[in-house]
Amino acid sequence: AVTLAHERVPPRALPALYLRCAAVVTVEDGKLSAAYTHPGYVRGVYRIDRRALAALLKSGGISAAEAARASSLLSRAQRLAWRKAGFHKVLTAILEAQAGYLLRESGLKPLTQRQIAASAALNPATVSRLIAGKSLLLPWGQEMALSGLFLSKNAYISDKIREILGAGSKAMTDREITEALRTKYGVRVSRRSVNLY
Repeated sequence: AVTLAHERVPPRALPALYLRCAAVVTVEDGKLSAAYTHPGYVRGVYRIDRRALAALLKSGGISAAEAARASSLLSRAQRLAWRKAGFHKVLTAILEAQAGYLLRESGLKPLTQRQIAASAALNPATVSRLIAGKSLLLPWGQEMALSGLFLSKNAYISDKIREILGAGSKAMTDREITEALRTKYGVRVSRRSVNLY
């Protein structure tokens, strides 16, 4: 119920921290770890022995109606297990991708749900559903929506341009900004893109 009930509810309509907060991220010896806030997020990753069910049905130990009900329950348990295992994969991939930010060594890096989906071997739509309405408690005590850890490349470049222009004491040309992005941040964009941003 914890993992399923609030996924389609907008975060602003949810109650306090521990309904939507899926995990607390901590730093120990320079390494990130996540502790789930509710056992429902990790408990019950089921393994189904369908051969045992078939043998039970064949032996006459259960009726056909009971077997049909058991099969339906097992399918639901399997879907729930996939969801829980998927959420764990997604959370692990996000922590790895944004480790610099979570360790306060750097800012957020450009990250898309497609990248996390590829890293976790999941469909991007599945990643979107798994992070919907969930948040993390960051090492410094701030609660942040999981979706907040995703930053588009355009937003990243715009932020870096603001930093460059904010630090400069003189007006800069598009070409100078392009060069500053490349040398300072390793970001390669065209002069025209800089002008657009």
